[in-house]
Amino acid sequence: HDGVSGRTDDPNLLRVPKQNPLHREEHHRKQLKSKTIVAVIGCGLIGNKRARSAREHPETDLRFVVDADKTRAVQCAKKYGGLWETDWRKAVRDPGVDLVVVSTPNHLHRGIACESLRNGKHVLVEKPMGRNLKETEQIFLCAVRSKRKVKAGFSLRYHPAIQKAH
Repeated sequence: HDGVSGRTDDPNLLRVPKQNPLHREEHHRKQLKSKTIVAVIGCGLIGNKRARSAREHPETDLRFVVDADKTRAVQCAKKYGGLWETDWRKAVRDPGVDLVVVSTPNHLHRGIACESLRNGKHVLVEKPMGRNLKETEQIFLCAVRSKRKVKAGFSLRYHPAIQKAH
């Protein structure tokens, strides 16, 4: 059981916890640190590429790689570093994580993205962001309410064949 409701009318979906009075101090502390701490959820082809990028980029540090399949999570962690986990909630709730990359099957995007946003993380969601317009709007509303950024990933944006088509 993945724990993510398939319902799009879930009243808790758009709930954002009240800001901790120490939020400003925590935000300031995060601004002073040198690297963005990343959790990659989903260790398939794209998740592995995102984990590699997080490891190699000089301004990021890969904290977690998460997959429901323990073998995939362990392999990704061995290859790119970071802690492996099978429960995405542990990575999303970790106070040290700044950015969550959601590279899971499409039906899980909305739940993981909104929970990440509610926990104060910025989110990169692989496309499609939602399975339909309603799910995409819900992710957008979660971002607005949490005052965090959300972006859809376009992993092939700079692929030569795509560039040639433009």
